[in-house]
Amino acid sequence: MLIASYRHLSMAGWAWPNFRPVELACKCRWHGCRGEYWQEPVFLDALEALREKVGRAIRNNSGHRCGVRNVLVGGAAKSRHRRIAVDISLSGHDRHAVLEAAIACGFTGIGGTPAGQRAGAGALDASSRGPGPSDESAGI
Repeated sequence: MLIASYRHLSMAGWAWPNFRPVELACKCRWHGCRGEYWQEPVFLDALEALREKVGRAIRNNSGHRCGVRNVLVGGAAKSRHRRIAVDISLSGHDRHAVLEAAIACGFTGIGGTPAGQRAGAGALDASSRGPGPSDESAGI
């Protein structure tokens, strides 16, 4: 579900202790974007499970993107970031262990960048299994 700003989301009953909406919301604040956020509990369950399997903090480099932000970063027109996806830093993590954990948690659409391409830190795009951004729903 798209929420105009993560600030409009009630934290009452928030079930994901290792992540906050501000981390997963659009960061551009351009052209009226006020931290647009896509709420997808199944995705968040999987992300929390991934963090537990990895056993330490996961740094999120990019989450949901509004249309303007997606264009500014060169994202694909049907990027899963237009709904819910994350790019996470693999710096300090065993890439293979994170990949295996992501697959075990139900993530698909997994990709990475070569070591060193982002100042020595890799990234993992972990998007939920299911329909693409133009479809009605997505889930793991």
